[in-house]
Amino acid sequence: MTVSLAARLARLEAMQAPRASLETSFSPALRLLRLLIAVHLGDLQPHEPVAAGVAKALGYGSTLEMRMALTEKGESTMDWGNRHNEAVERMLAGAQGIPQSRAILVRLFDDLPAWACAHSFAAAPDFDTAAEWVSL
Repeated sequence: MTVSLAARLARLEAMQAPRASLETSFSPALRLLRLLIAVHLGDLQPHEPVAAGVAKALGYGSTLEMRMALTEKGESTMDWGNRHNEAVERMLAGAQGIPQSRAILVRLFDDLPAWACAHSFAAAPDFDTAAEWVSL
């Protein structure tokens, strides 16, 4: 029984998908929002990672400071959420509803410099899901 159980466990573990890294585990909609925030609000530069632009847009002194706020419990995480929501509101400039939010997201994406698009998109960005998220 033990050998059989160990063999079954080994087969099951082999079937598991590898764990995605933080950068690649984001959905296309979230990658779109991160990139737009980083470029349009955080003045992302071609040599910087997207997280650096997001950190600047949210008012953190560095990417490390932002990551620490995301991993802490309580007030820091709530502060990050508030900063993120305020950044999305600034970026959307008062859009009301999903159609207006989607139109603004498409326009902001179309205004991105060519180097910025290489950061996050192998396929088309998910404007529909992103518009739904920001319209909640």
